[in-house]
Amino acid sequence: MALIVRYENSYDASVPNVSHLYVLNGVFRPTGHASSESDDVSFVPFPFLKQDFPEIGAAIRMLQEPLVVRAGLTLSQEKVTLTDPAFFSVFKFPLLAGDSSTALDGPGKVVISTDMARKYFGTEQALAKRLRIDNGQTEAIVSGILAQHDVHRLVCITGMGAGDSRGHGGFLYDCLFLPLMLRKVYEDKDRQEEAIRASALDWTIARADVADFVVQQLIADTWLRKAPLITW
Repeated sequence: MALIVRYENSYDASVPNVSHLYVLNGVFRPTGHASSESDDVSFVPFPFLKQDFPEIGAAIRMLQEPLVVRAGLTLSQEKVTLTDPAFFSVFKFPLLAGDSSTALDGPGKVVISTDMARKYFGTEQALAKRLRIDNGQTEAIVSGILAQHDVHRLVCITGMGAGDSRGHGGFLYDCLFLPLMLRKVYEDKDRQEEAIRASALDWTIARADVADFVVQQLIADTWLRKAPLITW
């Protein structure tokens, strides 16, 4: 239990000032039905937040959408976050290039990661280059490059039958359930494991939903850069 609490308290610890960041959820209470909570919150009350709660230092809206991004002949779908100009006053992520105080101060500006810079432009020196997002009529100017977080350890849960664990689940699982019912899911898991193995991270791939094992790997290196199959 102590390890789980430790893990929960470390969640998003790489985000600067994370202890002062809060997500606004909405609670819906329809007449005659049980109430429900959702992170899908209307933007309507946004202008009144700081007015009603003066303790709030800054508030921003965020909406993540899968959109097509293009630069020259390079085209791909990316998770694009639409947000307000004050984004960097809330999330104080360091920039490798650009000025966080002006990076999002107007339309047509976009901040990208170093990985995206290399992907679309072949270099991290992508400041002032142009991207076309969602087949828009105008191009967005790269106004900032996010510095990489100093994260090296990755513990990932996939499943039995992914990667080199294929063929170890028994006849029914390997010959019936996996190919007929889980094929698409495990194709994604295979791609996930390939990407992890190709990375420079200190990774461990766990092929079972075993919380204690996963938490232990955050403080141990017994299974560093290995993919154990856990059974019970």
